[in-house]
Amino acid sequence: MKPDVITYNALMDGYGLIGQLDKAVKVFELMLSNEHTPDAISYTILIDNYFKNGRSDLALRLFHEMDHKGLKHTTVTYNASLAGLCQTGRVDDAKMVHKRMIDAGATPDIDTYHIILDGLSKNMFVDETVSLFQETSLQHGRNIKIFTILIYGFFRVCRTKEARDLFNTLFGEGFIPDVVTYTIMLKGLERERMLDEFDELFSSLEKYGCSSGSTMVNVIVRSLLKRGGIKKAMEFLKRHLLLHFC
Repeated sequence: MKPDVITYNALMDGYGLIGQLDKAVKVFELMLSNEHTPDAISYTILIDNYFKNGRSDLALRLFHEMDHKGLKHTTVTYNASLAGLCQTGRVDDAKMVHKRMIDAGATPDIDTYHIILDGLSKNMFVDETVSLFQETSLQHGRNIKIFTILIYGFFRVCRTKEARDLFNTLFGEGFIPDVVTYTIMLKGLERERMLDEFDELFSSLEKYGCSSGSTMVNVIVRSLLKRGGIKKAMEFLKRHLLLHFC
């Protein structure tokens, strides 16, 4: 029995998952030498892994090579490229890929919008984030992840009031903040020295049944210790450990 493209793709994906990009590339080259034609999945696997290993130029080269090979970019290919470009701060290139996606008639899914919103927000294009947030809301509805991305963006450019106002609208719209949302809020309030609001939000965690992740725990304990609240920090840690291990 001889391996087929699915076999090679599985091997490439496996090597990518354990961080062995060079071996994934060798499997791709082996596929070519054995006269098997890589498909869109083959290219997407390598594009994703090149981006994850900081080799953006090679990833983009493969992205464009798909055109020459007559391979159609899938939504997964576009999403992998958008995520990689946003993570490396290449927002203009990400916008170009997104425009190309629309022009090609490919259908962006909710993950596509999550990726672009997150990229714009983290790279401080907050007004564009707001505009896309509104567009996404009309097309796909809203979810807590989209709200969280925008709250983070507001804090990142010191638009604290807008971050707080948006957070406060969540409950009225039927959304319950998750651990990521709370962590971003707590970090933002601490950075802005809004300690009364920090304490109020900290006190509301149990009310809304939000469990504390490790990042949130660090934020809360650090803030309490900075203000000399050693006893309160110890009580919180004990309670967190009991909830975590029981």
